Amino acid sequence: MQYVFPHGFNFRPKTGVYKNPDITTLVHEGIKKVSHNLRPNFDHAPVPGAGYSAAKSPAFNIPTIVGRILNGNNFEPLSDIVLKLTLNGELVPMKDRNWQSPYRMVSNTNGNFSFWPAAVVTTAMGEEKTFEYSLKAEAPEFEPLNYVIRLTVTSEVQAASSFTLERTFKIPDLYLFPPSDEGMERAIEDD
Repeated sequence: MQYVFPHGFNFRPKTGVYKNPDITTLVHEGIKKVSHNLRPNFDHAPVPGAGYSAAKSPAFNIPTIVGRILNGNNFEPLSDIVLKLTLNGELVPMKDRNWQSPYRMVSNTNGNFSFWPAAVVTTAMGEEKTFEYSLKAEAPEFEPLNYVIRLTVTSEVQAASSFTLERTFKIPDLYLFPPSDEGMERAIEDD
């Protein structure tokens, strides 16, 4: 017996083998397996006071927020800048200590960043709530950036324990510019 799935692969239950798998399906399956296996050399305990509960209580599972930040003059990825995710003026607690806010950008991330806010405990499943986060970028050689992210989330049975691509919010590329138009004027004069 052979099953045909819409993702372009065949699975044979008797052998447990895929025939003609597509790369997207294999990558998704790999990410799913890896994200469910916690790394033993990291502390996966929730951040104290984060509003996260290990008990099986309803919670708003805030999606992972991912994006990229670039130099607005030359479109190069930025490093050595600090990104902060805040809610109501306070730093947002992350899911665990492996996720950071504030986050210092480093050169090997190629301008990419990600935040996974801690789940917010609530009283009932199925509630809908809008969270308004601010992503702040600070660097002495650039104008500060404050990007607002509004996420409407429905509470679930309990806090999520593993990362999934389905629960990811991608923001558009962000650009930082020098404090004046001086950099743009120089770029035009050089042409």
